[in-house]
Amino acid sequence: MSLTAPDPLALSRRRTRAVLCVCVAAVAASAAWSLNPVAVPAIEAKATDPDRALLDTGLAADTEAAPIDLAVFDAPLWRIVEAPPPPAPKPVVQAPPPPPPPLKLQLLGIRSDGDQRRAVLYDPDQDRVFIVASGESIAGREVDSITEASVLLRDRSGVRTLALTTGRAP
Repeated sequence: MSLTAPDPLALSRRRTRAVLCVCVAAVAASAAWSLNPVAVPAIEAKATDPDRALLDTGLAADTEAAPIDLAVFDAPLWRIVEAPPPPAPKPVVQAPPPPPPPLKLQLLGIRSDGDQRRAVLYDPDQDRVFIVASGESIAGREVDSITEASVLLRDRSGVRTLALTTGRAP
């Protein structure tokens, strides 16, 4: 007795034929079921159903249907919404005025001519040294007063002070 392995190609053919037969049988059964009419179940009307009672007496056929009110179809399907009003403008908050520009004048010294004091100022814009007394003007500013260690200058933004440095360490 010789054991031989079955041919794999023959085995595959047999399986393919078996699957094909099952598929053909399923298609045939589906076709037969789809062509067979399904029985319609009978629905019994209840005696309390008013529409059925009217049909049974024949009154429904004699009555005329109410005319259709076509104005019902003029109802708007969409409501047009106007754009919302723009938001109220935010109150304008005025920023505080910018600080005045720094003084470019430099106090070089204060000299005394008797009882009157004069300030020695350097203007870097003009690259000049000025000697001024109280009440005089320099670079658009008026000299308000001169003390031993400082000069008060008045302009549109207010009064500013130029002071001498003492040269001593704090």
